[in-house]
Amino acid sequence: MSELMIDIALSVPIEHEGKKIDSLKLRRPIVADMLAAQKVSTNEPERELNLIAVLTGVPRAAVEKLDMRDYMALQRKLAEFLKN
Repeated sequence: MSELMIDIALSVPIEHEGKKIDSLKLRRPIVADMLAAQKVSTNEPERELNLIAVLTGVPRAAVEKLDMRDYMALQRKLAEFLKN
């Protein structure tokens, strides 16, 4: 996978700060993203949540509203970015 950003359609749209969100763009992480996520928490799920918020450009509070199926889709895409 060589794309720098991928669009992920949400199966369950969310609303955050009065805006409907029905898709998210996830960009490839850089080293600085990982370092910033590690500074926020030593807990792996917390780090991943913060990293996904940074990589999608939406607040963590919005990411926390995602249906688990959609969150897991983001996790899979992040893992694909890290594999290649």
